[in-house]
Amino acid sequence: MDAVPGIPTTMWFTPTKTTKQMKEETGNDKFVFEISCDQMCGKGHTGMRGTIIVETQEEFDAWLAAKKPQYLVANPDKDPGAVKTDTLKKVAAVIN
Repeated sequence: MDAVPGIPTTMWFTPTKTTKQMKEETGNDKFVFEISCDQMCGKGHTGMRGTIIVETQEEFDAWLAAKKPQYLVANPDKDPGAVKTDTLKKVAAVIN
């Protein structure tokens, strides 16, 4: 698992403070939680880094609610919540 390209691995991160709280506490408005790989991945191992934004559950829920599933983005005609173009034309015809 450690040295096979394309094989996913797992990680856990258990924050005790949000990113916003850490920005306030450190006085650093560019603060981010940083992560790095701890496996023996090979030549590119040192470049396997990332950042995590930690939010409250309420902030995450609001962010998630504002997202649209990729399937509906790719297939807007399948979106039951979208206003259809032909519906808009019918409404415009009635108004005019």
